[in-house]
Amino acid sequence: MDAEKRDLIRRTLRSLAEAHASMMELMEQTMTLLNEELALDTVTFWKTRHSLTASSRVASQLVVDHEHLRVSFRGKTCFLGNTLPFRLFACLASRPNAYLTYEELLDEVWDGIRSDSAIRSVVKRLRARLRREGLPELADAIDGSMPGRYGLRAAR
Repeated sequence: MDAEKRDLIRRTLRSLAEAHASMMELMEQTMTLLNEELALDTVTFWKTRHSLTASSRVASQLVVDHEHLRVSFRGKTCFLGNTLPFRLFACLASRPNAYLTYEELLDEVWDGIRSDSAIRSVVKRLRARLRREGLPELADAIDGSMPGRYGLRAAR
């Protein structure tokens, strides 16, 4: 097989894998929205799924250490301290694959009235810190693709 065909096969397989991952993310987002609309308990839904997915394997590798104010993932640790980024990450991690509204985040993390831009600023700082500490997958798992909401996608 010549190099051109091998490259084409690699690109095609990579495209298929990316398309599959995107489709799975959309399915999980849709299920979360349906659970919210039908007033189902999202945490129970995710815990009682019948198959062990990549999401649950990744979530099991994530540790939020409230005592030492750090997060660990796949053997790497990032100390965040008693900061808004730590409190935001802990809040998101307590409900993996669920999207919290800005209002919910402001109530739970900031304990007061702040602006939506404050949330975006802290998310930006948190992602930058996680990347700097060698945890880019965890930074990328913080998803703000739903308008007015953030979530921690455990599938990444």
